[in-house]
Formats: sequence, C-alpha cells, structure tokens
Amino acid sequence: MTWLPALPALPVLVTAGVALHAFRLRRRLAPLRRVDVAGRGGEPLCWDGTRAAGGGDEPYGLITVDGAVLSGPARRAAAAYARERGLQVLDLVPADLPVDRAFDLARTVDAAAYRTDPVARGRGAGFATIVDVGLLERAGARAGALDAGEYAALTVRLRQYAEQVPDADGTAFAADLAVVPCHTTPRAGHCRARAAWLRGLGVSVARTVGGSMLGYAAVLAALLSDPAWGPVAALAYCAAPYAVFAGTPVSPRDLHSGALLRLVRTPWTWWRTLTGPPSAYDRRRAERVERARRAYRPDLAQGVLRFLEPRRDDCPWCGSRTLRKLLTSGDVVQAKPGRFTVERCGGCGHVFQNPRLTEAGLAFHHRDLSDGLGAEEFERLAAARAGASTAPAPNWSPDT
Repeated sequence: MTWLPALPALPVLVTAGVALHAFRLRRRLAPLRRVDVAGRGGEPLCWDGTRAAGGGDEPYGLITVDGAVLSGPARRAAAAYARERGLQVLDLVPADLPVDRAFDLARTVDAAAYRTDPVARGRGAGFATIVDVGLLERAGARAGALDAGEYAALTVRLRQYAEQVPDADGTAFAADLAVVPCHTTPRAGHCRARAAWLRGLGVSVARTVGGSMLGYAAVLAALLSDPAWGPVAALAYCAAPYAVFAGTPVSPRDLHSGALLRLVRTPWTWWRTLTGPPSAYDRRRAERVERARRAYRPDLAQGVLRFLEPRRDDCPWCGSRTLRKLLTSGDVVQAKPGRFTVERCGGCGHVFQNPRLTEAGLAFHHRDLSDGLGAEEFERLAAARAGASTAPAPNWSPDT
C-alpha cells in the first residue's frame, strides 16, 4: 500500500470534523414533522389564533416575533395539528427558514428530546408559536407580536408551563415543534435582532459567534497549510448546508447561496450579529442589571463568606464523620459571587451542601431568583424537578 499518497493531517481532520458536525445537526432536525396545510380553508382566523366572529373559538392563541405573518390556512392547520396531538405548545418552524437561522435551530434544539427531556429548554425557530389559551393565562402572557428577545424568553417560559402527558415511552410534555410548509418567514435581514433572540433563549452570543469563528479559522488554516488538500476542507465547509438540510423538512430559501457563498457570508453574519442595535428587550434587561448592581453593592462590600455557616464534620442525617467532597462550584444559576461545596456521607449516602447557607445567605441568593434576573433559570430547574417527581426521589438536600 506504499503507492497511496500521504494525506496531510490538518485538512483531513478539518474535513472529518465538518462532516461529523453536519451529521450531528442533521440528526437533531430529523424528527421534525410537517404540518399538513393542504385543504385548510374555512373562516379566517383573528391575529391571536381564534376564529373570526361567527366561526366559534379555537382553544389556541398565536405568539409571533415582530414582522412574522402566518397565513390563515397555516394557522388553522397548526391549531388542528396541536389539538389532534393534545399539545399545549407548538413551536412553528418555517420550511424556508434562512440557512443561518436554520443552523441556529439545529444547534439549540434537539427535536427528539424536546417532548421528553424534563430539563430541555423551550427553544424554537424564533418565528411563531401556537399556545393553549389556558396555558397563556397561567404563564401571565397574551397572544400577539413581540420583539425577538421577548418572544424568545416567552418561548422558554411556555415550554416550562406545559403539562406532562402520558407517552408511549413514558412521561412527555404537551409541547412540540413542527414545520410549516409555506413561505412565511419575514423577508427582513435574517441577522436582525439575532443577538437579542439568542439572549432571550439563554444562549451565549459570544459562545455562538466564537464557536463559528473557531470552525472558520480551522478551515482557513487547512487552506493555508496545504494548497492541494486544503480546498477539500473548504469544499466540505461550503457543502455542509446541503448535508444538514437536503431531504429534511427544513428547506432554507437561500440554501444554494448560503452554501456557495458561505466563506464570504459567515464573517458578514458575525458582524451583523455583534453590531446590531439593542432591542427593547436588551434595553430593559440592561436596566434591570444596573438596578440589581446598585442594590447588591452594599452586600458585596461586606464580603460573602459571612453567608456561610461553619463547616460541619458529621452527617446531619446519620451522624457519620465519613464525609467525602463531591464538588465545589460557583453559583451556576445567577452567577452571584461565592463558592459552594457539596459532600456525600459515606455512611448513609446523603448528599448535602457543607457548609450550608445562613439565613442571610439564603435571602441573598434567593433574591431575584423567582421573579427577577434569574427567573427563567429558576423556572427551568423547577420544571425539571417537577418532571422528576414520578422517579425515585434523589438523596439530595441543599440546606441541611
């Protein structure tokens, strides 16, 4: 086999990495189903998803991002799809979603786990959502159009409020995603308010753009390292949109240009995402952060060690002194200052925080958690805990 040419390592590795990543994204989108719009005539629907006067009310409302327009037949079909499957939340994915937003969808949503994973976030395509009107009331929301950040945050919130329902494989949530096979996405620039949308979903804009930059840099490095084999990596990078979306329910309207011009369009996408003007959602969130900084400044000036009790040497359940440290971490929910240690008892297996928070510490860390800057994460964790209520209770106590 000595007659085979030696393949340069970097271009081969980059090509393989691009192919594997495309395969992973394609698998995440594969479970998406289409909504059958054909033959959905009848009375027109109001903007909020209810039937017009004289037609009787549908039990669903419609939430959209600013600029999105969903046709009457598509709305009727989506409501029927949700009703037939007992869904309370149905996030609608336009079949013609632009390439960059379709990539965002594939990166942030695992369609197979959306209904069954209790800790899965309610992320979607950022376009429109059919919602049970009762759930809207429980979530303190109402039908209508929202800016990108507000819509994304509400998408997360609605998935958390969806009830659990019996499923063939166990417990599932009355929430799902489906593709609307009609050309309904806004024709405005696909990067407009993208940063606000990602932040509303709880996705790091810096990490999203940074990951794209790293992949792009790897392709450029492969091109520069070997003029003969480097173009193979570039070709694989440009062909990735076809590998991800061809033959799937999502058919981006700019698939060909998005693939052929990907090396040029990708840096432009970074620039538009990072330099876009702040949305109303961004401005309101910045104001809340600044108010929180001013409120917390006196507490932080005194230090945070005073929020912890002295460490105990024995288990609060069985009294055993065979304690073993499991982990030490910061505040992963709100990123407030402080380090927290979790230990396991060797006698009874009890897991607990040691040292635990004082009453003042509990007040400090619970402030803003359920109704402020940490509300979305708090609700996600609460939903996860409720979703696990049918499983054996974990041997976990954060405060004892």
